[in-house]
Amino acid sequence: MSKSVAKRIANDLDDALDDIGHELKKAGEAISEEARDNLTRVSTKLQRAAREFTVEARRQSRDLTDQAVTQARAHPATAVAIAAAAIALIGLTFWRAQPSD
Repeated sequence: MSKSVAKRIANDLDDALDDIGHELKKAGEAISEEARDNLTRVSTKLQRAAREFTVEARRQSRDLTDQAVTQARAHPATAVAIAAAAIALIGLTFWRAQPSD
């Protein structure tokens, strides 16, 4: 094989490698752009879902609070007994958690 043929093959190979590198770079940029777009869409959907969850949680919390108030007003003796039991359990928990000397 002559030097000119070897040189031409080497130049062709260099050109092909440059083209491949350029195409890989373009593909990487396209993938990065697509990934960025997907991330933006997912982030937007997550924000919307979190907002909807917060709104629904607030609504349910208000409903439960209203129900508890209604029950406490309808049955004051029961409400006092439940509150006393809760206080006793909390006190017992703190009392048992103290280290003995």
